[in-house]
Formats: sequence, structure tokens, C-alpha cells
Amino acid sequence: MADSIIERASLGSVIVSSLGPLDPEIDPECQGLADDAFEKECLKRNGTRDVFGVTTILSLSFSRSKVDFLQSVYNYAIKQAAKYLLDESKLNQFKTILNTKNVGLLVNERLINIPDSVIPDLHS
Repeated sequence: MADSIIERASLGSVIVSSLGPLDPEIDPECQGLADDAFEKECLKRNGTRDVFGVTTILSLSFSRSKVDFLQSVYNYAIKQAAKYLLDESKLNQFKTILNTKNVGLLVNERLINIPDSVIPDLHS
């Protein structure tokens, strides 16, 4: 699942700790680096950050056939719907929606007790 979330980096949000003065964007030591060296420095420094939360959407419609765990989520949803939707026509309608519409899985995870120092940045 983590790999699928990382591949969809353009969709969603990640709450991480600040690098402060070590941020490569403002660190004078990184200003004159070539693009590939700057990218390596960013990856190295970002690896030291703490992740406090993540929110994204994974497509069940487009990715289900490519990613095993999404197929498992799809199968689980059908199984649970069959258990609670006793009317066969409603179950078929649910399956039709899952198979024909663009349906996504919302992934939202965060620390319950975010450090006090992070809270002001979340509201700015």
C-alpha cells in the first residue's frame, strides 16, 4: 500500500516535521548545487523527517487490476455488501457502480497526539 501511495504523490497531503534551517531550499550550502546533486541532498535530508499524517485516494477503478491489495479491498467490499444488502437488485446496483464509475479508496492516517510545535504550521 505504501508504494501505491508514494506513486500518487501528486494527490493528497503528507504532514511532516520541518527541516528548519536544514531545508535545502533555504540552506546556503545547497544554493549552488547542480540539479542532480540538489535532488540527492533533498532526498537525504527529507529522510530524516517525521511523518505525522497522510491523506490520499487510491483508485479502485483504474488500479484494481494492477495492484493486488486493491483487488482484495474490492472483493471485501462486494462480500460485505452481499452480507448487508439482502435485496439482490441493490447488490447488483452496487457492483455496477464499482465496475463502471471512478471509485476511490480514501486513505487517511494521522497521529492522535500531534506535537504542540506542529499545530501552528498546520493552521497557516
